[in-house]
Amino acid sequence: MKNIAIIIDCWSHNYDPPGNLLHRNIISLISVNQSIDTVILATHEISPDEFNSDTIWYTNFKKFNYSKAFTNPIVQHEMAGGIQHPDMPTTDCRGNTPLIKMKKCINRRTCICLLHYYWPDKFQIAAFHPYQLTLAGIENVYFFGEAWDICVMDRPLGYNWWIEFTDKNLFVYEKGITAHTTGIDKTIWLEQEEGLYQFDRNYIIFDRNSR
Repeated sequence: MKNIAIIIDCWSHNYDPPGNLLHRNIISLISVNQSIDTVILATHEISPDEFNSDTIWYTNFKKFNYSKAFTNPIVQHEMAGGIQHPDMPTTDCRGNTPLIKMKKCINRRTCICLLHYYWPDKFQIAAFHPYQLTLAGIENVYFFGEAWDICVMDRPLGYNWWIEFTDKNLFVYEKGITAHTTGIDKTIWLEQEEGLYQFDRNYIIFDRNSR
């Protein structure tokens, strides 16, 4: 696990065909990037049947870290209500309202084109929190998903966490994300090749010194 791709909240939508353009772009971009050796699916607020499915993502999740992930107190605290794990409290998306208001969250599902996609040359696993990963060997992280300025930024595996708590090289393909209101800030994410941007680590060093 040296070069990883993280796919965040690529939910299926009622108005989508079987795989919308963003999701097809994500599959294509990861496929052509031969350096990516691991793909992580981080879909939050998922239905119990997706979590319990035998797709490669959740099979590997249960095989490699099912037990230790949810006994880690940091994961339990930060993820409460974020996924429908059978041992976790039954709450809403934010972990603070009764079950009756939770129906919307339960209905979240990963787009089927991603959920059932298989890369023969890459390891695939579901994960929801950085403490589920072995961080030491990771060098490069590529971010994909919906939406760049909400979920891809603020989820536990979103880029804000990697910027603040690691020194990893961080990348994003412009065609691999959507934005709710604000897209890639190209003053701090610098273009490396057409459509591929890397976070400028000099920015965060300066920002920390200015606090």
